[in-house]
Amino acid sequence: MDKCLDYTQKSIEILRRTRDGDDLDPKDLKLIELVINASAYDGLTEAGEAAFEDLYNRAVNKDYKKPWFHGIINLTRDHDGYIYWRGIRVEHYDFDHWQQGDWRAREREAAIELSKKCQGLEDKGFKVTMRAVCGW
Repeated sequence: MDKCLDYTQKSIEILRRTRDGDDLDPKDLKLIELVINASAYDGLTEAGEAAFEDLYNRAVNKDYKKPWFHGIINLTRDHDGYIYWRGIRVEHYDFDHWQQGDWRAREREAAIELSKKCQGLEDKGFKVTMRAVCGW
């Protein structure tokens, strides 16, 4: 089978099993985009192939779990920049759109503070919501 076709079929299967990619971490969705583009032009590196195969296997085996945002337990991010605490939308970040200076470090610091706020609300018995976290 043509590798390009194989990557395309596997990409479609990953998307199908993750609600059209809505359940994918933005980095994993970007990996699919890169795989499709690379396979159509000059191929993938070994590391790219391995990462894609791992993603495919996790999606097909229903073993895919969205990674924690910046490794912070209970925080995830969607494709539009919204941040979730235990699946509840609590904030919106666009640090990566600025891409000035060390935006990743600033984003991570903000995420740590957000996590502390959410955990603090839970510890006091309050419901974690965007309004409770951000005052909206």
